[in-house]
Amino acid sequence: MLGAVLVVTGPTVIVPMLRTVRPTARIANILRWEGIVIDPVGALLAVLVFDFIVSAEGSSAFGQTIVAFFKLVGVGISIGLAGGFGLGEAMRRDWLPGYLDNMVTLAVVFAAFAMANVLAAESGLLAVTAMGIYLANRKGISLDTIIEFKESLSLLLISGLFIVLAARLDLAKLRPIAAGALAVLVVVQFVARPFKVWLSTFRSTLSWPERVVLGWIAPRGIVAAAVCALFALQLERLGFQQAELMVPVVFTLILGTLALPSLTARLLARSLKVAEPDADGFLIVGAGRVALAIAKALTEREQTIVMADQDWFNVQRARREGLRVYHGNPLSEHAETQLDLAGVGRLLALSADPHLNALACARFRSEFGARRVYAARAEEGSGSRATTMPATQIVIRRRRQPGDAR
Repeated sequence: MLGAVLVVTGPTVIVPMLRTVRPTARIANILRWEGIVIDPVGALLAVLVFDFIVSAEGSSAFGQTIVAFFKLVGVGISIGLAGGFGLGEAMRRDWLPGYLDNMVTLAVVFAAFAMANVLAAESGLLAVTAMGIYLANRKGISLDTIIEFKESLSLLLISGLFIVLAARLDLAKLRPIAAGALAVLVVVQFVARPFKVWLSTFRSTLSWPERVVLGWIAPRGIVAAAVCALFALQLERLGFQQAELMVPVVFTLILGTLALPSLTARLLARSLKVAEPDADGFLIVGAGRVALAIAKALTEREQTIVMADQDWFNVQRARREGLRVYHGNPLSEHAETQLDLAGVGRLLALSADPHLNALACARFRSEFGARRVYAARAEEGSGSRATTMPATQIVIRRRRQPGDAR
């Protein structure tokens, strides 16, 4: 049972760790998807192992476990896809007012979770995971507000759940098994995880530094704690006396697999050169003469610079200066996947279009922070000096010159 529970590496702890470690995009994507997919798999394994333990010995126990497996998978995926399809249709056809999207989504998630658990015990986690994956890949619907709501809700609920579960931890029961728990932690972190990564990435295109970092980062999180607490209680009621030791062992592993990578993974990734640079660089919207001059000056100060412009002439001129330039609208759907923002954490909106500048500031304010987003616009008028305005907007006024087109 302990082995089945420890399979999971939850995304709730992976995502904050990735923000600190900042590995390359390929490593981050693998770890993020591992955490998402492995959560329901670990819970499903725990259910199957539990059924096997409490069933009669022999071939009948094995047969019951196989039947339970297919029932869990079938019910979980079916309910999840059905709930995702219904909610996706309602959002695509605008059957819901926008201000109800979050609440209706939460209600459908609860309904799918409860219905799946009624039809097949502990299949609810698989159902809501399948539902989320379906919605994330459904075209024609926007999930931005739902994702923001989910982040806030997750932070609140997971923090409270960790407190509730930790309240069950009896340190007196941990002392006699402390040495054994630490030994399990050493084996999991230094032997089992690296071997698993090596085996599952065999003949892949991953380099050995990427595999080393993948083998080092495998934190256990709230799913391991919750599933362990649930089945430990049930096994205790059935008379398995040592079941109460599972909770302190799992919490020891959660603390260890969180603390060790958190303190060392960033240094390891940087030493192996598979970490993104610090996010102190600038995304410059617009590649006109002023923007180009600022970009060159910042480059001379060893700042990471990425420029974005829709004018091909400006793009060519910037590339001749050796600058990284994205040709297109930085707010477009194409830019979401193709605009490389590695090492970038600030915005300078310097295009000739004030509307684009304003939209760029609104788009990147939530990502970079309000104090790291700046805009400038050129105004005609008397030759007054540059004036700094509120809301991090720089207004530059200049004299009209003979021959100006505008």
